[in-house]
Amino acid sequence: MRSSPKCVVDAIAALSLDQKNKIKELGFGELLKFSLDGFGDRYMLEFLMDHTDPENMEIRVGGGDKNLPINEHVVQCVLGVPTGKGRDTPDSPYMESELNNLRTELGVKTDKIKSSDLIAKINGGGTDYLTIRCFFILLCYKLLFPGSQNHVTEREVALTHSPKDIAEVNWAKAVVDNLRSAARKWHSDKLAVSKKKRTLSGSVTFLLVCGLCFLYRHIYCSSTIICLP
Repeated sequence: MRSSPKCVVDAIAALSLDQKNKIKELGFGELLKFSLDGFGDRYMLEFLMDHTDPENMEIRVGGGDKNLPINEHVVQCVLGVPTGKGRDTPDSPYMESELNNLRTELGVKTDKIKSSDLIAKINGGGTDYLTIRCFFILLCYKLLFPGSQNHVTEREVALTHSPKDIAEVNWAKAVVDNLRSAARKWHSDKLAVSKKKRTLSGSVTFLLVCGLCFLYRHIYCSSTIICLP
């Protein structure tokens, strides 16, 4: 699992006021309030993924109306991502050269761009698109669409190709679609791969917040409405 909400929280803390304003202009003002910086035990994430139904897109925790929906509205409430102009995420073919260009622009000497390279650029305080792009790249591969890679890939390069792409994409839908694929893979690997070797991908941070909301609701509340931050 390469998801790391702490990296995103650290990046948000490093942003200057001017940088935050640039991010708000692209529709991500609510996300700047995000503050979850850890997971605790991996068992909870595995439990939530085990109980995620990729066909009906819900977390099956109690049956009937106790199941937790996974839809655009809930993702938007939990993660603070916008729906933009409803565009789907761009494809990522032929992005190898742009990935290489990004590595050159950032002055990365190794063959992989890591989160530390992105945060170093953000710490520079610039408001140019390269700096702001570093924040969104980090957001994509550490919070919204984490996979098995611990470095920037062509996918993140495609997702952040331009400010227009970032402003127009329906990010809530993209998170739902990505989680559906991740849950299908998790369940399909159940028989072929031991749990220790199975990769948790997709926005498991979202699943965790939903799970905590469910526990809070049933311990402290009588309401049947999901408690969202």
